[in-house]
Amino acid sequence: MASDHAVEPSSWTRVLERVLDSVHVGVIVCDRRRRALAFTPAARAIVAQLWTDESLAAAAKLPDAVVRTVAGFDDEAGRARVEAPHGRAAIVWSVPVPELPSSAQVICLREEVTRDDELHAVLRSRFSLSRRGLQIVTLLVRGMSNKEIASELGLTASTVKTYVHQLFEVVGVRSRHALTAVVGRIRTGE
Repeated sequence: MASDHAVEPSSWTRVLERVLDSVHVGVIVCDRRRRALAFTPAARAIVAQLWTDESLAAAAKLPDAVVRTVAGFDDEAGRARVEAPHGRAAIVWSVPVPELPSSAQVICLREEVTRDDELHAVLRSRFSLSRRGLQIVTLLVRGMSNKEIASELGLTASTVKTYVHQLFEVVGVRSRHALTAVVGRIRTGE
């Protein structure tokens, strides 16, 4: 249970660093009225980029869509997708941090990976996939058969079958369905 003692702003940095698990995750400490008390640089960048509003981040304000979503979380935890302008979205979740007063809430956010180039960057860094492997994963998760992928990429069906089996091994899955689930989790930031 969090205590109600005050935490000095200078100590927030240490607390926030412990909460961060990726440089692509922004962290915001806010009060129960959803007023931002502290933003990490990543959080400012994500808010400015997704909501294309530098003034929100500069004023340490949460976008209204994030405020409404966070208000729907219970006291300790929650996770949701928040729509941003221009067809983009953020994954937002709350994290309990016992070192903070009970009146404070830690909100994490990251941009949802929706574009193929973003997905490719994540897959390349996690699984060291080649350009061809990335192309095949993209087509696989779109539901294309080996024959359709072969036609699309100018390969033989046998070559695609070999690539698919190698992809399963590298990613650590046994089926197209499991590969699609892994890609889905990456897209939603899990």
